[in-house]
Amino acid sequence: MSLLRILSTLLKGAHRSSRSFSSSRSPICTTFANSLSGTPRISYRNDYGGHRTNLNLLDPRLWIIFSGQAAILGFCGNTVLAEDESMKSKSGDNMDENGNSGLERIEDGSVVSNIHTSKWRVFTDSGRDYFFQGKLEPAERLFGSAIQEAKEGFGEKDPHVASACNNLAELYRVKKEFDKAEPLYLEAVSILEDFYGPEDVRVGATLHNLGQLYLVQRKLEEARTCYERALKLKGRVLGYNHPDYAETMYHLGTVLHMQGKDTDAEALILDSLKILEACGQGESMTYIRRLRYLSQIYIRSNRLAEAEKLQRKLLHMMELSKGWNSMEAITAAEALALTLRLSGQLGEALELFEKCLNAQKKLLPEGHIQIGGNFLHIAKTFMLQASQMRRTDNSEALSKLEKAKNYLENSARIAKDVLHKLKNQKSKAQKHEKSSATLRNYEHAALVILLQSLESLAALEVSKNEIQEPKEENLHAAEDSLLQCVTAYKEFGYGTQLQDSSEVKSGYLSCLKHLSALVAKKETTLNSKASPISLPELKEEIRHFARPDEYTFPLVMKVCSNNGEFRVGSTVHGKLFDEMPKRDIISYTCMIDGYAKGGDMVSARDLFEKARGVDVRAWSALILGYAQNGQPNEAFKVFSEMCAKNVKPDEFIMVGLMSACSQMGCFELCEKVDSYLHQSMNKFSSHYVIPALIDMNAKCGHMDRAAKLFEEMPQRDLVSYCSMMEGMAIHGCGSEAVRLFEKMVDEGIVPDEVAFTVILKVCSQSRLVEEGLRYFELMRKEYSILASPDHYSCIVNLLSRTGKLKEAYELIKSMPFEAHASAWGSLLGGCSLHGNTEIAEVVARQLFELEPQSAGSYVILSNIYAALDRWADVAHLRDKMNENGIKKICGRSWISR
Repeated sequence: MSLLRILSTLLKGAHRSSRSFSSSRSPICTTFANSLSGTPRISYRNDYGGHRTNLNLLDPRLWIIFSGQAAILGFCGNTVLAEDESMKSKSGDNMDENGNSGLERIEDGSVVSNIHTSKWRVFTDSGRDYFFQGKLEPAERLFGSAIQEAKEGFGEKDPHVASACNNLAELYRVKKEFDKAEPLYLEAVSILEDFYGPEDVRVGATLHNLGQLYLVQRKLEEARTCYERALKLKGRVLGYNHPDYAETMYHLGTVLHMQGKDTDAEALILDSLKILEACGQGESMTYIRRLRYLSQIYIRSNRLAEAEKLQRKLLHMMELSKGWNSMEAITAAEALALTLRLSGQLGEALELFEKCLNAQKKLLPEGHIQIGGNFLHIAKTFMLQASQMRRTDNSEALSKLEKAKNYLENSARIAKDVLHKLKNQKSKAQKHEKSSATLRNYEHAALVILLQSLESLAALEVSKNEIQEPKEENLHAAEDSLLQCVTAYKEFGYGTQLQDSSEVKSGYLSCLKHLSALVAKKETTLNSKASPISLPELKEEIRHFARPDEYTFPLVMKVCSNNGEFRVGSTVHGKLFDEMPKRDIISYTCMIDGYAKGGDMVSARDLFEKARGVDVRAWSALILGYAQNGQPNEAFKVFSEMCAKNVKPDEFIMVGLMSACSQMGCFELCEKVDSYLHQSMNKFSSHYVIPALIDMNAKCGHMDRAAKLFEEMPQRDLVSYCSMMEGMAIHGCGSEAVRLFEKMVDEGIVPDEVAFTVILKVCSQSRLVEEGLRYFELMRKEYSILASPDHYSCIVNLLSRTGKLKEAYELIKSMPFEAHASAWGSLLGGCSLHGNTEIAEVVARQLFELEPQSAGSYVILSNIYAALDRWADVAHLRDKMNENGIKKICGRSWISR
């Protein structure tokens, strides 16, 4: 009777095992199974076509009953696929795109009469069952026992031990216990290399899994090495048109993309897609996920037209296979709408978002977090429309903002309700790990949406103040939203697993950044009510929040850079960067960029030399840093070093190089850079490159070439117009530049702060007083742009050049902020030009305080005294310079042949 029960149980288990195995459709399994033993057998495994033999006769469990001997369970080469979501390994999401896990099994016909083999098999099967249920703790114990039994039953260097090591390593990878997973993978690789040889495809399968581990940890060079070797082995054994070969090829492409090698990454991913198409998988979810990832690469590279094309294809595929009223089609439509919004196609983006919202309301319950997310998307689109309209139709812009506010309030309400409900349910769900993992996903989405909604509400109130007459209550409302953001993080994120999420960290740090800027603005505003939180407290919160790891560090540096807090950035380097246990190239690049923005290129270069695995982004940060800090020669030296190391430049490097060339005004260098770009223009985004190319040619004497480039542009934007106007002004064509500005406005392009800086500078250089003053008033009154120090400096320079020195001095005194040195310097230059000693002495005293080590103001004032034969005053100034250790910089010229 007991024998019959055992037989019945095993038959049921065999049936269950066959079901789970047949879904894992990898031909590697068959290869592994048949090669483990010299004993001939009929493979029960289905081939890629999916045909299956009679499992009742061939399942190894039956050998235990009918032969009294243990059959070996073991090795299957299925791997976990790292799509774009793969970086978020969750305990409840252990499958790859085909429903497989990275767990391995071995099936062969070898016979071993050993109690350890039976135990090993039971431990492995039970561990797999628990693993797939999300019960990782019991699975871990069982996989550990399987390793022990495999070693005792088969020996230390048997493939079954490698299989057991791989299974436990996969579990540790899912649990993010990477230090435990790596030695197990390495042990599995070593065993397989010794048993089958280093060129065996089974070694490649395990190397692929090891590459997955390194990829999740952002150990990109190690991951790349594993994938390259796995690709070679799979290609040789399986063929270069096999889906498994395409899988490893795709993963290698993701690594190259993360290393900044987008051209090579794109080629690999496109090839992997072609292989899937040739295998008849052109409509599979694997194909769709990879296509989606490629579109994300295009978006990050600002290749929005190509991204849009792919996403329209994805949406069409989803509509055909699932229908419009499906979550798959809605997801594809939302992705397309986000890309359209990025490219400025706001009308079509808004239509798509609203269409998605209507479909979601039919499919999802009221108050679902995805509906809240769509509310947020629609609100941000309305805000962008308001930004475009505010300089042409303020009433319509305010109307758009009111619509956005309504959506944002609903979005925040839904997210807050979801978080409160989940908080109450969490204790009940903790008994089941998979359920709690699902709840964490909802909780994560809700918190990110809540933080972004509250931050957007604050930005909306600030925008109202820029469009209409400033109101203090708008600033209070903005501050209140940001304080709610802080409260939400403290209540739902702090002290939980969510605080380690990069999206949550980014949202919270962005909130702190805007709150600190708002508090600083209020502190400088008269009659403003005191804030509940002070600026020092906010900065301390940023430092406290920024724990030193490779994920938080770039976010902190972004906050410091965006607020101009470069000293804070240096402090971060001293206190946090040096303490970081792991520093990846992204952290180094952020720090290099921070030093560059702070003007400390010595420290930036020193850090660049210390960085390991320097990629194109680090080169870009250094070259742009030198260009932005007025060191064009150094920028070209670094570019030469980069080329010597066979690193291909991207568009950002080329823009930095053209900026350096513009500063030098070198005709020959300009021709070389122009020629290089002409040969490889298809590699770069013209959105960035063409305006910089126009600027470079204009400033280096190629005005005809600049004009030709400008006229050939299919669609001119604000940046290209500004580049052309600056070039015209340099060549003495100020009136033509003014006419070009008017033409730009007539074409419907709305000038921003930078565009007005350019046209005011043009008027200053060309001494067009009436036009300059008119544009200054137009900017403030019609376009509601607050005048910046640069705008005031341009007007001061214009008035000073034309002899209106008193007006210029009065304008400086009337500024709502402290005038910087360039404004005072312009006025001092005007005093020198027109011989006004009285104002010159007052202005010079201001400059001596602002720039105590600058020789320029001393020299100009000395020349004014010398022109009036006041030699005693000249001698006094020279003595003062000697006392302060100030030396006049020798002049130099650049001669171009």
